[in-house]
Amino acid sequence: MALFVQKFGGTSVATPDRLMRVAERVLARLNTGDQIVLVISAMAGMTNDLVGLTRQFSGEEGHPEYDVVVSAGEQISAGLMALALAHLGVKTRSFLAWQLPFLTDEQFSAADVRVGALPALEAVLAEGLVPVVAGFQGVTASGQLTTLGRGGSDLTAVALTAALKATCETYKDVDGIYTTDPNIVAEARCLASIDYVDMLSMAAHGSKVLQTRSVAYAQQHSVPIHVRSSFTQHPGTHVAALPENRPPICGIAVAMHLFAVDIIFSSSSWKVIIAALSTQYLPFNVIEKTPTAASLLFSRTDLQSVQNFCKTMPSIAMWTMGTMRQALARLTIIGRGSVLQKESFQRQLTDAHIPVTQDIQEDVSPCESCMFLVPATEAERGLRLLHHSCQLEEGTT
Repeated sequence: MALFVQKFGGTSVATPDRLMRVAERVLARLNTGDQIVLVISAMAGMTNDLVGLTRQFSGEEGHPEYDVVVSAGEQISAGLMALALAHLGVKTRSFLAWQLPFLTDEQFSAADVRVGALPALEAVLAEGLVPVVAGFQGVTASGQLTTLGRGGSDLTAVALTAALKATCETYKDVDGIYTTDPNIVAEARCLASIDYVDMLSMAAHGSKVLQTRSVAYAQQHSVPIHVRSSFTQHPGTHVAALPENRPPICGIAVAMHLFAVDIIFSSSSWKVIIAALSTQYLPFNVIEKTPTAASLLFSRTDLQSVQNFCKTMPSIAMWTMGTMRQALARLTIIGRGSVLQKESFQRQLTDAHIPVTQDIQEDVSPCESCMFLVPATEAERGLRLLHHSCQLEEGTT
């Protein structure tokens, strides 16, 4: 009998019909003799609605009551999933973070995991029940509710897997990890496997399949992740340590919505700022830098987190922010072989009349990669060109 932690994302549980489909899939797996712990996200769109409600009262990330509100969607999903399983005759029980307890620090809205023993989960598993855990939520030692950042249910699943010494499966609305966004490049290939290091870079530079923090935690605790589809029987992608099998180039990430922050700081504090951004899991690029000032490039999905960071970082004397001087997109070619070919890639873009408007002065990505900032209007054409140049299509190796 094997123990699996299965995480289902928001689109997988977006409607009562989809919840029931997940329950039927879980029952089929139980009938093979496996044990399962379920981790459930909020129904698609619900968290955004809750965030919108907090904005009516000037709520923002980092406030304890913000976390109380935005984590409510997972409570609803967990309860509904337990009801769906019970309807099929499965013995089950839902759990919120405080009931486990799923311990974190007090960094509200982006809490770090401090999970220890999980006697409540172990007890219900021993009784033959299927625990349904509300993802995204944590609780401090003093009992305050926290959340784990955007996409935090992935981190819930990985942390539970590590604590229970189980196997992690995360179910999405795609078949697995692709060489690039298949909605833009029809020939994009679903990877059978990918190394933690390359997956970290994919996630940090625009791939939305796995939360960056969950991949970092998985790497730190040696937790392989099997990414699969909720809607097909595709074999999916295995994310694990594969140092001997890393391809020279594994994929291309695209980020379409970017903004720049101009900061001023003392000459001795640059390394402090870099380290703090890493701790906050805020991926960025340096596009301009002097000894006491820099222009940093972030994804618009991190807007609120970046604002909070700049407000509370004592090393930053002054900061301003806005959209990029032009509407730019970032194309990131990921893999240890990409850097050696950077000049060739840039020449190909230029020959195709796709201007590289600004260079990245300092690369802070978690693995070898090369990046190009191009006009957003040309990003999709540039992505297709580079994907073909790197021979990443279906049928290639």
